[in-house]
Order: sequence, then structure tokens, then C-alpha cells
Amino acid sequence: MMMIDKKSFVIGALCATAVLLLAANLMLPDPASAAVAVKERDYTAVTGRTTKGGEALYLTDNRTGLLGVFAYDSGRGAITTVAVRAVSDAFTGRTPARERDERDNRGGERTPPRR
Repeated sequence: MMMIDKKSFVIGALCATAVLLLAANLMLPDPASAAVAVKERDYTAVTGRTTKGGEALYLTDNRTGLLGVFAYDSGRGAITTVAVRAVSDAFTGRTPARERDERDNRGGERTPPRR
């Protein structure tokens, strides 16, 4: 019977492990990408990154004008609701056109001062 020294056995085991890991790495599925939008009659679904670096699903109800943001919470192992708001809330806080400063007038004309 042939005896293999300890050094040759360890080198052989490491080479076999390297080949196994290389094969497993080549057979991995493609990662999910978050740049998909689906629009139907009642709902619009968009995936994207959050400000915290995670992935989120943005669902808009086209009939009611509500937008819901959902993210996966790995601690709970479930999808959680991040926020539900009206889409119109995204546009509040902007200054109405009649209250803008004359510097905002892009046409080159001066706006008359308000009285």
C-alpha cells in the first residue's frame, strides 16, 4: 500500500477545494437587478435602491394616487412597509409660480413687483 505524506495530502485537499469553489462560483445565478418598472392599468411597480443602500419596491395605485414603499427586513424575515403617502405629497413645498423671485424667470422678462 502506498503511503502519502501529510504535506502532499494537504496540497491535494486544497487543490480539490479550489476546483470545487471555482465550479460553484461559475454556476451561481445572476443577481437580481433593481431597475425594473411594470405599469398596468391600476398599479405601477418600480424597484430601486433606498437611501440606506437596500432594495425597495415602490407601488403606485394609479386610481387613488397613493404610493407605497416596501422593503425586505432581514431581521424579521419579512417584507415591511416603509411608507405610504399620496403622490401629490412629493410636489408640496415648492413655491407656486406666481410667488417666484424674478431671478427664476427664464424668459428674460422682468416680472412686475407684487403689490
